Amino acid sequence: MDYTHNLCLQYGCLFQEKEKKRYQAEQQRFELKHQRQLEELRAMSDATIKELEQLQNEKRKMLLEHETLKLKQREEAFSIELKEWKAKLKPRKQKLEEMFAQQLEEQERVYGPVTPLTLPSDLTDLNTDSCSRIGLGSTRSSLSSVSEG
Repeated sequence: MDYTHNLCLQYGCLFQEKEKKRYQAEQQRFELKHQRQLEELRAMSDATIKELEQLQNEKRKMLLEHETLKLKQREEAFSIELKEWKAKLKPRKQKLEEMFAQQLEEQERVYGPVTPLTLPSDLTDLNTDSCSRIGLGSTRSSLSSVSEG
């Protein structure tokens, strides 16, 4: 029995060693497999990120082009509107001047002719330049900027 016992122990130890080596080899194979899978996933992730960045850049470019086009259209519309406004400015000014002339004629009919303001002799050194500087000049230029709404 002693011999068979030793034999069993010896074969048992061999079996355990073989199992241990097989287990380690299997574990190493799984680790390599998982490492390759992880590398593949990282590569896929990097490719996806690059693709998304490219899409985002394309969308940004399209948005910028769209906004530039809208801005150009608005500038053109503003330019047209400004030209129309300037074209109507002179007729409006003439209409206002005619209206003021009619009002002045009507006032002269009701109140008599308007006599120019004469300054007393001690103030004759005032000329029109100094009057305009203190706000006593003609109102014609300030009224010509009034437009009908």
